[in-house]
Amino acid sequence: MSSTKERGDWLVERERIPGVGASESAALFGLHPYLSAFALFEKLVNPRPLTDEEIEEETDLQSFGHAIEPFLADWYERKTGRLVAAPHAPGLYRLRDKPFIFASPDRLLLKTDPSETDLEKWQVLQLKSALYFKETEPIPDHWQVQEQHEMLCVGVDMASFAILGGFRRRYMVNDIPRNDAFCEILVETIERFMFAVQAGSWDKFGADLDGSEVTTEALKRLYPKDTGVTIDLPRAAEKWTAQLEIVKRHMKTLKGREAQLENSLRAAIGDATQGRLPDGTGWTYRASSRAGYIVEPCEYRTLRRTTKRLK
Repeated sequence: MSSTKERGDWLVERERIPGVGASESAALFGLHPYLSAFALFEKLVNPRPLTDEEIEEETDLQSFGHAIEPFLADWYERKTGRLVAAPHAPGLYRLRDKPFIFASPDRLLLKTDPSETDLEKWQVLQLKSALYFKETEPIPDHWQVQEQHEMLCVGVDMASFAILGGFRRRYMVNDIPRNDAFCEILVETIERFMFAVQAGSWDKFGADLDGSEVTTEALKRLYPKDTGVTIDLPRAAEKWTAQLEIVKRHMKTLKGREAQLENSLRAAIGDATQGRLPDGTGWTYRASSRAGYIVEPCEYRTLRRTTKRLK
């Protein structure tokens, strides 16, 4: 997307669609690194208009990814000989009988003869800029789910990744076939999720809440105020309470043990800067300074584990 206006138009249009998009479905399996299933649930049952800040908010990495999409698509076309569709040509695809399942792929491309117009000869192309992705790593699970979702919505049997990773500025191409068995599970999971959304009841999805920060923030948005009413909690809440008390006791014990072990390492390092373990890795214990703005200036040392071999 080349401008804030284009991004804003796309986000506003996306917010009008009640359902699950390809970039979100991994959250329903607990595989999304930035979105939880409950956060998506809250967004759908508690819709709110996007603010200007949310429309304009874009990380430097996202901006970079959008900026290089045309170059990455052009490189892919030259590398593979496949014909890549023009930017934004793919559009929005929905399952015909389940319009709450939709996708907007980065590009479409021809697998073989550019003269073919049969959709079966096409496949989905996903353009990824992942600076921390290594050439030897498998395709991340949430990317895989996204592409299965897109193939299902578009109606094709192959998807391809064009990845610019952190492997010496090299590009990587990776094709994956559609997995019909997984797509059946995907559809069933989204249907169950959307039933819960329409009923306004998370319990109908049949999944436990996770402990992620995005879930915590979603709960705060969904229930921003209290009513002053006392309710009877479900029977499971007694088990949650007992387990929480056990966890907190263990955490207190573990925090104490953590402090004890760290102090043992500090004492062992003494006034040295680093302490090396038999495998060559070790600990650093460096002094730092803090400027005196609100608090008094001071110097302090930070103990850190390092997996690099110490010299």
